[in-house]
Amino acid sequence: MKNTCVLFHSDCDGLHSAIAYYLAQGKPELAGYHSIDYGIDHSNLKDRYDEFWIFDYADNVGGDKTTLWVDHHLRRDDTCKGIEIIEEAPSCVRLLARKNMIQMPEKDIACIDIVDSGNYTWSDSFTKEDLLFPEPKNRLSKYIILNQLLRKNRKHGLAERLFNIETLDVDTNLYCIEKDSSALKYTEYMANKQRLFDKLYVHNQFIKYFDEIPVLFTKDLTREDWKGYDLNMVGYVTQQSPFMILVFDMDNGINVQVLRNVFFDGPVKKSIVEILKDVIEGEPRGHENILNFTYKTHNEAITKLDAIIAKLKEEL
Repeated sequence: MKNTCVLFHSDCDGLHSAIAYYLAQGKPELAGYHSIDYGIDHSNLKDRYDEFWIFDYADNVGGDKTTLWVDHHLRRDDTCKGIEIIEEAPSCVRLLARKNMIQMPEKDIACIDIVDSGNYTWSDSFTKEDLLFPEPKNRLSKYIILNQLLRKNRKHGLAERLFNIETLDVDTNLYCIEKDSSALKYTEYMANKQRLFDKLYVHNQFIKYFDEIPVLFTKDLTREDWKGYDLNMVGYVTQQSPFMILVFDMDNGINVQVLRNVFFDGPVKKSIVEILKDVIEGEPRGHENILNFTYKTHNEAITKLDAIIAKLKEEL
């Protein structure tokens, strides 16, 4: 019997994709399951398992040991020797359902589509503030909360513990988070977020503008600030701009995210990937409106950011 490991992106879409496929396969015996995220070295996993299933992640961590790779992102020029399903879709869950590989209620898939793609529609029943400070009042808001808590707890094994529960029910997962002794929970996270939001919105800290493009340099955030970080608050504070840039100063380089601002009310004629096609080197990573770049040095990052900002400025 092969020593099989499931890898999935550490958000709501990744978790549900992995659980749904695992359940559809009749809960086969697994040697391991791990949530994975960008900007982190996962090379140590390859020698621990015989084969990998990868969901909702744009890099083939398992190399030639990967027997199933399902993803809906723009991606690098990686391949695997097994089954490879890489297609455009609002979420990986949607892609799996489209291929009849999983069974999930359409109402849940639709919510995950919205959360993962950022394709929100504002109304009296769902406002911008409902995304910024979600309350568990309806199914979409519950998925938003689950996604945010998964992201905030990604370094503490929460996604793996939820996978172990083997349920796709959003209420059960939220209940389990509240009962989890080591997880950051909803109430504490909302309080942390409010404190950081006051710094961004009231005191105008951290965000700088270059040619009218807002840029958040996360190295300025304190450890306490990080406890409340959510990219949605950056979008809300800068909603007069159709674009925003996040710069993460990591140990192994500079990671940059260029995003369409979901809070912007005006028309945006082109996607981020279309606007930046002339400055993207190699295969783009991310979604068409959420692109990820990694640079080895500060000088390289500054040079590339200048070119990115110049292209975005042309669209204002």
